[in-house]
Amino acid sequence: MSAKYNPLHDLEHLVALAFECLKGVDRAELKRPHRRQAIAALKSVCLIGDAVLRIHPESCFYSDSGQKVWNPTGLAALTRVLMEAAVNVHYFSDTGVSEHELEFRAMIAALHYLRERQDTARTLQAGRPPEPPVPDDWSNVDPGDHPRLLAQMKREGIPNQLAFWQEQLKQNRFFQGLPQRDQDKWLCGKGLFKEERYRGGEQDAGFASRLDQRAGRAGVSGAKYRALRRHFSAHIHSAPHALDQVVWFQPFDPIAVDTQINLPIMVCAAHVGLAIECFVKAFPNCSASLDSQRRSLLATGRAYLWLLNDSSS
Repeated sequence: MSAKYNPLHDLEHLVALAFECLKGVDRAELKRPHRRQAIAALKSVCLIGDAVLRIHPESCFYSDSGQKVWNPTGLAALTRVLMEAAVNVHYFSDTGVSEHELEFRAMIAALHYLRERQDTARTLQAGRPPEPPVPDDWSNVDPGDHPRLLAQMKREGIPNQLAFWQEQLKQNRFFQGLPQRDQDKWLCGKGLFKEERYRGGEQDAGFASRLDQRAGRAGVSGAKYRALRRHFSAHIHSAPHALDQVVWFQPFDPIAVDTQINLPIMVCAAHVGLAIECFVKAFPNCSASLDSQRRSLLATGRAYLWLLNDSSS
């Protein structure tokens, strides 16, 4: 990489800029499901980026306890999650598709979330005796039981929420344009957990669409995205070669530092920059704070993305 680039320094400034973009969001935007999802995705990018910087010993975000700790496993895990969050910023704020399609994506995401919660609740309750009903009058309920009862109310309310979003989905124009078999698939939830395509045209925009396809639409090489995600996932799953890299990692080994420290930082810088650019396109009021220096910073983020996409990099 050219000496003119400093990924760690640039990542620090990109994360700060992403936080600024969030501050510029009108709270009224939270009322629209797809806008809320885009805001949530950028917030995830901000928080994960902040966490990346806090575990890098040479970052100004790092909390020095007197001993520097190099954490390639933590960097790899956080980088993979940040990649996915950045791609989802584009997915929920894509200015190249209709508002109806964006609403469809948000509704599918809501259904996915609720079904995940429902399945988790069923798993945790398996083998346990049925819960007593939540009382209508809480005046004689021990305050210590309030959190448990509130959680029970939320669990028991999931079917009603699912029914609400299914009804919203039926009224969505983009959904109505899909073949009947695909409509049935989304309504019953079969398409929520598999990497399948719906037949709504050339774009595969369903919530369960493959992440590399989403990445490709956002401007990241699908092949490189798969390769990087697989590389960082090895650390998350404690794959043997990843553990071997950690055992032999030394901060004075330039090859180890380049592959286990510098690479994830550059990937993070590229994806935070990508997330910001996608976000400000969809939320123009956030672009007011983009002076020439900040636009230059985003251009640097694009340069990192180009380096990742370049097959020779």
